[in-house]
Amino acid sequence: MYDIFLKITGFDIEDYFRRFTAFITDQSQALINYYSGLVDTMDRDAFAEYKTLLEEADQVIGLFDLNSERFQTVDFWELMDFADEIKVKLETIGNFSKYARSAVSKESFTTNVTVETSLGYNETIEEAMTRLGSTDRDTDWVDTALTNSIIQEDYTPEGGLVINVTFKNNSKFFIDSVVDNPEGDKIKGKDIATHLEFVDDDLNILGFDDTLDQTLATLTGLEKNDNPEFPGYGVDKSLVVGMTFKTISLPSIIRQIYQTFSTDDIVKQIQITDTTFDQDSIRLDLNISIQSGEEQKRTLSVNGN
Repeated sequence: MYDIFLKITGFDIEDYFRRFTAFITDQSQALINYYSGLVDTMDRDAFAEYKTLLEEADQVIGLFDLNSERFQTVDFWELMDFADEIKVKLETIGNFSKYARSAVSKESFTTNVTVETSLGYNETIEEAMTRLGSTDRDTDWVDTALTNSIIQEDYTPEGGLVINVTFKNNSKFFIDSVVDNPEGDKIKGKDIATHLEFVDDDLNILGFDDTLDQTLATLTGLEKNDNPEFPGYGVDKSLVVGMTFKTISLPSIIRQIYQTFSTDDIVKQIQITDTTFDQDSIRLDLNISIQSGEEQKRTLSVNGN
């Protein structure tokens, strides 16, 4: 069968299968280890072989399509299924950096996390490093200044200077709720719109900013028993029914808010900045810090009616 395929297409598919098997056995783990942060140096031979096999995977599938009328027996269709499985396997390895939450830039690989942030009022780069969780701000601020080509004239007391900050990937930036390379806006993730609709014959997929807005809207609007899988998450609106500002159990509400936001690790910290009570409802203004370094302001309302 391999000889017939070679005669028809001119491609040695047996050698392709053999090299794929050798790559999976001997070299694929080197790529996975690098993406996982277990090693600091990329095995260039393994990566070169991976690229070659991936290019040939597309070529093989194309040959099956091109010569479909000449492959008359079921053996060739089984061979095509096997070739298609190989292609899926190779593409899965290529996406492993997303599963490992490592950053990828073109054909270069790094286990670092890059976030975009802006300096606050009278904030120095050293202070920004501390705000973003740097464990070695004295070194990180110098690297950040050099990477962004910052000069003294760029500083203003009003803040607002946008900089890219890179950290070594670790558990602090491993966000379970986002399966992607942790670079800039990618940290916010992507999601399907809660109002299902089709765009260009596919489900509407939200962009990074819209996904963050939807996530925060879900968290701020969640009430107890809304989520059948975790009915205890959310705010219990019965806590405000028939209550006055003096008798309302505000500490319980605040505890429930913190518990709810802790379920999504895109949220780094929340702060309640203001509280307003009006008959059977209470409104809390929130300042939400997310892992990308941004701060979002939201209002959470609990209505006992």
